[in-house]
Amino acid sequence: MQNEPTQTFNFASERMTRPQAAEYLGTSAEFLEQDVTSKRHRIPFIKIGRKVAYLKSDLDNWLMAHRVTQEGVQ
Repeated sequence: MQNEPTQTFNFASERMTRPQAAEYLGTSAEFLEQDVTSKRHRIPFIKIGRKVAYLKSDLDNWLMAHRVTQEGVQ
């Protein structure tokens, strides 16, 4: 039985700090900080010890899930 090849994930190229993620989303770092505790908008993040990081692919998916068109929410 052979092992399936594993996909490599370049975490370093995807990872964003809170200020970087805020700029990418067009919001403030404070907004993202509040969302981590309130979970109101459920913006995905990763906890690394006490630090919070964001993945670009997670933010892209979150944005697409919250996209509003003229016909309504998708």
